[in-house]
Amino acid sequence: TDGKKALQAKLDYWLTLKEQCQLLHRQGYTEDEIISHLFGAESRLAALTEGDMSRANLVNSILQKV
Repeated sequence: TDGKKALQAKLDYWLTLKEQCQLLHRQGYTEDEIISHLFGAESRLAALTEGDMSRANLVNSILQKV
């Protein structure tokens, strides 16, 4: 169904993002370089949530699991 496909696509996105973060980290990229490489500039949402919903927080959370 469309719902299952959408959920699978979202899961695939998050797993790919995790793999990319970990690969760049192993290659010696800093967290800031990983963020810039994968996302570009930080989003406005980061400022509104005081960093809770930031790209930096996402990358940091992924790399803490490495």
